[in-house]
Amino acid sequence: MENQRQRGNDVGPTGLTVAANISRIRKSRQISLKQLESHLAKLGRRISLSGLSKIENGDRKVDVDDLFAIALTLDVSPIALLLPQGAPDDAVDVSGGRASLALFWQWALAADVGVSSDDLRSFQARSLPGWLSVESEIEWSGDGRITLGVAGPGTTDLVPRTTITFHTTVHDIDEPLGRRPDGIDQAAP
Repeated sequence: MENQRQRGNDVGPTGLTVAANISRIRKSRQISLKQLESHLAKLGRRISLSGLSKIENGDRKVDVDDLFAIALTLDVSPIALLLPQGAPDDAVDVSGGRASLALFWQWALAADVGVSSDDLRSFQARSLPGWLSVESEIEWSGDGRITLGVAGPGTTDLVPRTTITFHTTVHDIDEPLGRRPDGIDQAAP
C-alpha cells in the first residue's frame, strides 16, 4: 500500500445530519429528486440525480455551495440543514463537538452560550456581519426563551424583537471549556 492517496475525511456526523435533513425536508415539501435537480440547475448548481441520491444516503459530502443552494431550493435556513432534529435536551454530536441540541441552536444563532458578557459580545462580533448587531444584552428568561433585538445597518433602532423558545433546562456551568461555549464538549478523536 505504498503511495496510497487519502481522499479526505469520510462523511462525519454533521454531514450525515445534513443528508437526513435534506431527505426529510424534501419529502415533507413533496419535492422529487428530479425537481430538486432541476431547480438546483436553475440556480447554477448542477448536482445529478445520482449525486443527490448519494447525498441523501450519506455517501457524498455536501460542500458549502451545495448547502446554500439546497437550502434556498427547499426554502429553509442553512442552519435547518446543519443541525439535527430532536428534543432540546437531547445530547447530539456534530463534527467537533457534543452538547444539547438547544445549546447548538443557541450557538448557531450567536445567542447566549454560557460565557461572560464581554466574551458574548466578542463572540457575536466575530459571528455576525458588521452591519448587523445583536443588542448589547440578549435576554435569557431562564424558562427556555431567548429574546433577540437586531439593529439594522446604520441605525441603533431595533427591529421588532424576535423570541425563540427552547423547551429545555439551562444549567449554570462554572468554567468555560477554553474558548468553546460552555457545555459543548470536544468530540472524541
